[in-house]
Amino acid sequence: KATSIQAGFDEGFSLGAEIGSLAGQLLGLLEGIAHALDDGGQGAEAVAKDARRALDEAKAELKTDSIFTPAFWNTDGTWKFHVEKSSSSGDEEILFSDVARAHPLIQKWTKAVDAEIERWGIELNAIGDAEDHERQPSPERVPSSAVPQTKKALDW
Repeated sequence: KATSIQAGFDEGFSLGAEIGSLAGQLLGLLEGIAHALDDGGQGAEAVAKDARRALDEAKAELKTDSIFTPAFWNTDGTWKFHVEKSSSSGDEEILFSDVARAHPLIQKWTKAVDAEIERWGIELNAIGDAEDHERQPSPERVPSSAVPQTKKALDW
């Protein structure tokens, strides 16, 4: 019984982490947009207010209690919403990322965030991917002008 409980916990934890990661990204983008619009100056108050309202609504809908409500999940931890296997996974199995992207609230807010990205012309890849930047070797050390110290044996 303990191993089946642990396996269920491990699976649920991974799925929850995947969903939480997507929810966090969506909230982060909305928060960034709202913050940027707060400094918009005169005439931008209505737009900034709409962005704040969207952020507040997203925070309410993407909180743990809303995402993991029984409306979306069966008591055994399986999902009630339709999930399609992503074509990029290559496996026949449905992955946690497929389930996370198919969650109705994640889908709703992904569409809303995508619309805001399009509206404001945000380039998400502007800074590039961390994997694109290979670690560069350290520059060669420049010799110091300090006098080298001699190493003496310890006197006990």
